Amino acid sequence: MRASLSAVLLVAGAFSFHASANPIQTTRSSKHQPRELLQLPGIWIENIAVRHNGDLLLTTIDKGDIYSFNPSRPNAKAQIVASFDQISAAAGITEIGKDVFAITGAEYSTEVGFTPGSIQMIRADFSKDRCGTHKNTTAPSIDFILRGGDVGPLNGLVTLPSHPNFVLGADSTKGVVWRVDTTSGDAKVIIEDELLTPGPVGPYDFGVNGLKIFEGYLYFTCTKRRALGRVKIDAFGNKVEPAELIAQFGDADSGAATDDFVMDKNGNAFVTVRPNLLYKVTPAGEKTVVLNGTIVAPASVALSGNEKKLFIATAGDEAASIGGQVVELDI
Repeated sequence: MRASLSAVLLVAGAFSFHASANPIQTTRSSKHQPRELLQLPGIWIENIAVRHNGDLLLTTIDKGDIYSFNPSRPNAKAQIVASFDQISAAAGITEIGKDVFAITGAEYSTEVGFTPGSIQMIRADFSKDRCGTHKNTTAPSIDFILRGGDVGPLNGLVTLPSHPNFVLGADSTKGVVWRVDTTSGDAKVIIEDELLTPGPVGPYDFGVNGLKIFEGYLYFTCTKRRALGRVKIDAFGNKVEPAELIAQFGDADSGAATDDFVMDKNGNAFVTVRPNLLYKVTPAGEKTVVLNGTIVAPASVALSGNEKKLFIATAGDEAASIGGQVVELDI
């Protein structure tokens, strides 16, 4: 739906007290007006990717479904284009070839989090879609990259620019980064650092979460540490230098928790922070509050191809009957 977020604001206001506890924000922006494009009742939208034709791919937590959605078409509806087998959570997504995506999933519940050994990674190939721009009536071809084993849930995913057959995956439960060969399925832990681990305090027991690569650095969020950081890597994703903290959001008892993020061509990061915040962080670590209290449980964010819009995906609030949303924001 293309309605304003006025109805959501009433509910989101109940969570806004968390934001006032943040003592280190530097700037506040009031010019941004978010617009709700889509809401999926009872479904948590976890991650978002933008196809070359501008359509959005949404991973969701409920039945492990992957949706496609055209944000430019009035009154467009999301449609399921792929599903995981017998798991409830579709999580990370990254493009590994033109219109070909690696997507992870695992069994998840709010009571126990991700179930060990339930990892699945698939290759979803949309490149053979012959139905024309935005129609998406042809499901992608699907094949498994890996299934089960010791690999963690791999929440955030990012493709190595020089070697796109390799992806790095954020194991949020163990607080490490894996490298997966999407051709062979071979996987190994490649980055360990204290800044990636879940601790010492925070509302969620997740460590490293979102991942992006920019100018030779792997940027990451760490959920429980409420942090955005980076670690210098080589072309194969190996750690070259220790991780460093760029920015932290809220104090220990604020309820703040970083989720996913996106980076623009200038190295600015747009970071989602639970329960209801979106920050812009410059390469120097200066933070600007972009949205405060107008989104409910932001989970991830993506840039349009021309970098003039942000698409924010949310987990929603089941207790308040707000489903997972896609929100559009001009920047």
